[in-house]
Amino acid sequence: MKRSIAKLPHSEVRIEISYTAEEFAPYWDRAKERALSGVRIKGFRPGMAPKELAEAGIDHDNVLNEAVEEAVKSALNAVGGEERLRFLGSPKVEVKEHDKGLAFTIQAAVFPEVKLADYKKIARAVMREEREIAVDDKEVEDSVAWLLKSRKAETLTDEFAKSVGEFKDAADLKANIREGLMTEKTVHEADRKRAKAVEEIITASKLDLPEVMVERVADGLVSELKAMLESGGANFDEYVQKHYTDTAGLRAHLRPRAEANVASNLVIHAIAENEHLEPTPEEVEEEAAQLAPQLKNSFDKGKILEYSYGKLQTEKVYRFLEAQK
Repeated sequence: MKRSIAKLPHSEVRIEISYTAEEFAPYWDRAKERALSGVRIKGFRPGMAPKELAEAGIDHDNVLNEAVEEAVKSALNAVGGEERLRFLGSPKVEVKEHDKGLAFTIQAAVFPEVKLADYKKIARAVMREEREIAVDDKEVEDSVAWLLKSRKAETLTDEFAKSVGEFKDAADLKANIREGLMTEKTVHEADRKRAKAVEEIITASKLDLPEVMVERVADGLVSELKAMLESGGANFDEYVQKHYTDTAGLRAHLRPRAEANVASNLVIHAIAENEHLEPTPEEVEEEAAQLAPQLKNSFDKGKILEYSYGKLQTEKVYRFLEAQK
């Protein structure tokens, strides 16, 4: 088998493959034998009819298609293994010659090579940023006002504080609200640093986004939007027509977000591979067990396990980046 590989934009490759007649013969023979085994001729037991009669009953175009399909799969496996290519989606195959041997072209998306920047240095700089985190009195008072309104009360009293929870008095309730707001801001700041670190690593790294991955994420974003609108009683088609004219307009609007998601996932995956950050099977099973009640109606167990693995691995990468401080 002869082959040549050319790299294309968007993490795609074009592979030219050619088999000699002798190399292609085994694929043809196997496909032909499978076809012959399925021929039924009256008066003969399966597989016992004269070869000439049996061959007259097979569809040679189908035999050729099966032989080509097997040869293509074999070539993909060989090239993928030897060149360390991970194919994404379904490749496009164009057969150029099948009379004297077999020649065909494969165009396929492959999992991209990510040339990471110095992610430890970038993370260190981001994680060392210091921002004052504080809760002012107005924020506490606004929260108290919201709580009073939600309970249809006019003023904050010790009795009211005791009625909404295990608080000694109004001051204790206010202290709890302040602590809650402080925790919320601290978490928000940690999330900001995580996102900024990954964004800066993406900017400084070299990666080519596979179109098939971007489209797949865009599909997911469209599905999420549709589910959200319909759960609220809105019509998805009317919403799209009003705001984006058509689905193509919506997808164009969502594309930057889809590209950012793919880039983030690729960089996080590359860092995880570099640093051998993998959740244990026990961690994955535990996470999946917690998620199952929420996801079991939408995903099978395999998908839930896959999602759990990705979620845990991402968290390990974020913690690794935070530890660079």
